[in-house]
Parts: sequence; C-alpha cells; structure tokens
Amino acid sequence: MTKTTDFISPAADERRFSLGFPVQAILLFIVSVVLYGNTLMHMDAYDDMMVITQNDYVHAGLAGIPKILTSDAFASYLAKANSTDALAGGRYRPLSIVLFAVEEQLIPTAGLKPADAFARQMHVRHGINILLYAIAAVVVLIFLRRVVFRGDPLAAFIAAMLFIILPVHTEVVANVKSSDEILSLLFICLTLITAFSYREKHKPASLALSLICFFLALLAKEYAVLLIVLLPVSFYVLGNDSWTICIRRVAPYLAPLVLYGLMRSAAEHGLQAGDTDDVLRAPYALAVGGEQLASELYVLLYYVKLLIVPYPLCSDYSYAQLPYREMSDPLVWLSIVLYAAALAGAVYLTGKRSVIGLALVVYLLFLVPVSNLFLNIGAPMGERLIYHASLGFAILVGALAARLMGGMQNEGGRTVAALVLLAVLTVGASCIIIPRNRDWRDNTTLTLKDVQIAPNSALLASNAGSAYMELANSTTNKDSSTFYLQQAMAESQHAIQISNTIYPAYLNLAACYIRLNQQDSAMAQLNVLRGMKANYSGIRKLYGVLLGYYLDNGKTQADAGHYPEAIAAYKKALDINPRNEDAWDGLANSFYAAGNTRQAVLTWGMLYKINPQCTKGRENYNRAQQAPGSGQAAK
Repeated sequence: MTKTTDFISPAADERRFSLGFPVQAILLFIVSVVLYGNTLMHMDAYDDMMVITQNDYVHAGLAGIPKILTSDAFASYLAKANSTDALAGGRYRPLSIVLFAVEEQLIPTAGLKPADAFARQMHVRHGINILLYAIAAVVVLIFLRRVVFRGDPLAAFIAAMLFIILPVHTEVVANVKSSDEILSLLFICLTLITAFSYREKHKPASLALSLICFFLALLAKEYAVLLIVLLPVSFYVLGNDSWTICIRRVAPYLAPLVLYGLMRSAAEHGLQAGDTDDVLRAPYALAVGGEQLASELYVLLYYVKLLIVPYPLCSDYSYAQLPYREMSDPLVWLSIVLYAAALAGAVYLTGKRSVIGLALVVYLLFLVPVSNLFLNIGAPMGERLIYHASLGFAILVGALAARLMGGMQNEGGRTVAALVLLAVLTVGASCIIIPRNRDWRDNTTLTLKDVQIAPNSALLASNAGSAYMELANSTTNKDSSTFYLQQAMAESQHAIQISNTIYPAYLNLAACYIRLNQQDSAMAQLNVLRGMKANYSGIRKLYGVLLGYYLDNGKTQADAGHYPEAIAAYKKALDINPRNEDAWDGLANSFYAAGNTRQAVLTWGMLYKINPQCTKGRENYNRAQQAPGSGQAAK
C-alpha cells in the first residue's frame, strides 16, 4: 500500500495535545449550548410554518408517522392550500418530521390553552435542536479524531471548534425546521466513522450499523447520496487503499440507496413542479443570456464570503436581493479562478492522499447540489445550505492551523496557543451569533429585521406585509392598527414592484383594503391576481368576504331606498360569483323597486334560468310579468 504523504501536515507525533477527548467533547458541548441557549424560548419562524405549524401529520403525533414516511415534506401544507405544486425535485426528508411528530406526542400540554400549549411545544423543540447541534458537534469531533486526523487531536479539536462557532450556522440551529440539516450531517459522520471501523476490524456489526446510519442520513436529507462518492475518496486518502478496493467497499451501500429511492419515488408520486416563471420557485426565470450562469458563480463566491466574513446574515436571498450578474463582472471571474483552483487542488492533493485534498472534496462535493448549476433548488442560496460544505472549510483551516502550531516544541505551548486562538474566535463569533439568534425569536421579528437587511427581496417584502398585518390584528388601538395596515400595504406594493409574480402580496393588499373599508380597491387587486393565477390559494376566501360585503351593502342601500347604489353593489357581487342567487334576487328587487320593471323581469329570468328550482325566483318572475310594460321583457 502507498504510504500517506500529506505534505501539508507534519507527522502526528509532532502534534501532541494536552486536552484529552472527554475534555474536548465537554468543551464543544458547552460552547454549542452557550452560543445558542438564547433560542430556547423562541417560537416558530420561517419554514417552521410549512413543516411543523401547518402540518397535520405532525399534529397527529405517532399516528401521523406512516403518512410522514410516505409523503413529501410539504404534502400536508400543500393539501391545506389545495395545491399539488411541489418544489422542483420534491422534498422527501421524513426523519426530522418524524422527530417533530414524536415531540408532539410526548410533550405534555394537558390543561393548557392552545396558545400556551403551542408555545411549550416550540420551546421544547428549540431545546432539542440545541441539543442535536451539541451532539453533532461531539460526533464531528469523533469523526475528525478517528477518521480524518488520526493521531492528531490538535487538528481535530481546532477543526471541530471552528465548525461549531461559524456564525453562518445560526439559521440551522435557530430555525427548528433546519434540524434536517443537523440530523443529515450527524448521520453522515456516523456512516463514515462506522465504515472505517468496519474497514479496520471487519466486524459485520460495524457494517450493519454503517448501512443503517447511511439510510437514516438519506431520510434526513438528500445530501447523503454524495457518500457514494465521498466514501471511496475517504478510503483512498485516509486508508491508503487502491481505487479499485475503495470502489468495491461502497457496493453494500447501494442497497439502502435503492430502498431510499423507491420510498422517495412513491412519496413524490402525483406532485407537480410549480410555475417555472415564478422567481420564488425558479430564481433565474428572468435571467437572459449568460446571467444565470454568472449569477450562480457569484453565489459560490458569496458563500466563501459568508464563511470568512459572516455579516450581515439574512434568512432570505431570493429575487432580487442578489442582482443578476453578467459574465463580464470581475467578481464572477474571481469566483471562477477561486473554484478552479480549489477543484484543481482537490484533484491533485487527493491523488497525493492529503487531508487538504479531502477537505476540498468535502467542501466542493456538498456545494454541488445547492449551487443551482445542475438542479434548480428553488432559491439562489441560503445560509443553511452551506452547513455541510462548511465542514470541509473547517477541516481545511484546522489542518493549516495545526501545521502552523506543529513547529512549537512544547506541548503545553501548543495547547495554550490553540486555546487562546479558539477563545478569541469564539468570543468574536458569539458577538455575531447571540444577537442574530434574537432575530429568530418569531416570524414577525425575523421578517421585519431581515427586510431591512435585504430591502430588494420580493419575498421578504411580501412577508413583511403579512407581518404588519398580524401586528394590526393583534392591537385594539385604532391608530396603531391603521399604521400597521399602511405599512403592510407599502411593503406589499414594494414586493409587487420588485416582481409582479409575488402572488401573496396581492392578497395582502386586498386584505388591507378590506380592513380599511376600501372594498373596491380590494376587488381590483383580487381581479389582477385572478387574471394571473385564477386558482391561487386564498383568492376564494377573500372573494367570499367581498361577496358578503356587497350583498349586505346592497340590502342596506335598498332598505334605505338608495336603489342605484343597491344595484351597483349587487352587480359587484355578481362579478365575484355570477351564480349567486341572493345577488340576482336582490338586483331584480332593486330594479323593480326603482320602477324598472322590464329589467327586473329580465334579472329574475336569469335567476330562474340559473336555478329553475328556485321558488323565490319563479314566484317573483311570475309576479313581475303581470306588471305593466313587462310583456316584451318576459318574451
């Protein structure tokens, strides 16, 4: 076998570290909890609504698990919206949702009001997410010590600590829905740990455990598919095996992969990809020429920026917060040069069996599925999407840092130097992480904070409109309510200015107009939306509100003898629902009372035509025919 020649790192015996594994693990666990402890009392935010709050399968507790295992992650939410439009490629990630269902079953809420029960559930869910992150930190340390940096606890500890203090991970921990990211990486690391254990000891139990971990990683998130590539590369770099042997070692992992594929295919059956012209589903739908490729390459550079300079952080980077780029943009070319060098380095250093090469492979490999280069993921980028790839970044920096400290002859000096460096970095990271965690307190807080960070995001502007509407609904002060409604309208209008396909913004505007007694303006907004997407969820509900208003207004005006106003109101009701019998009858009565017998007969005739079984319509029609001047109309 070829001996490892990692020219980046010194020999293992030159890098002793005073802190043993238990101390390292405890430190990682404590730092994880301290950094994210202030999320414990948070509520739901962002994607929590689709996966937890509005998920009937989760609310069913243990009884909902069979549906979770056989459905898309957003299936329940889509069913509530009466939609089959899934995100491109689907989202089959049942493991974290099963966890939410178990939590729902086990968290005691008896005797609590619904709001208090939900608050308790979310607090516990946040606590479990913090715990998962801390456990994952320890598992990452084990992975680095046993697999990547064997015999080099200094590099392993530095890399593990760097990984958990990256501020770009705040979304992963503060947003409960993102436990799928944590579970995914946790089981990916366990798969690698047990795979190397089987390679070294050849115990069938280790292989079985590795296959189970691989299957659970797949159920957590699609990233685990990449283990089919990462496993042989890791065996080659760290195990000194030939490529032929490395590839053969992966064969057993095809069985759980096939099973997962069958389960995913069954779960996604019947779902359809949403509109390809909607920039919220296809972020580069409006790109022309080379703008899409240039923009995707720029995003890759922005990920590097967030790893090195993680400020400001934001929950959304959708259209048009990151403007489309052109291939002539210098930053696009900087990204090309940087990633070309990283790819070349990954190939060359992997061939040299270097840990640095493996670090680059981990980074690049986990970045591929979220890059939009090969598959539309429904968003330009997201901070949670860099979670897996950032492990490669941490391994790279950890190896280089350990190399620099390797020249120190005194073991105690190396330990002190490492702890001082990590302490400084941890304090600096905490100054970003802890305040950012507060922004994730609930959806309203997050949205109204991030719309300032990303003022050109159509989605955030639309969400801000919804947030201000919730504030308007939560206050009894009329002036405050009016102020919030005006803010909601301003944000919704801004969202539409950015992109006229931000459909929720039209609903927000219509709802605000209704609250401000500007029903005609609300009707105009709904008509615009109906012209673009007639079956959009929420249109029917607001049209129903307007229909009730115009029917009531028509009756009020008719009772007061204001027949022209009554006629106008009933006609607007019929614009909403041309088959509404009350609107036809009210319109006919108004015509009749105003002395327009001929039009009354015609209108009752329409009612009779729409529903021949309508007794009221038939009787009024027959009565009106007897009035002077109605004969020709009756014919």
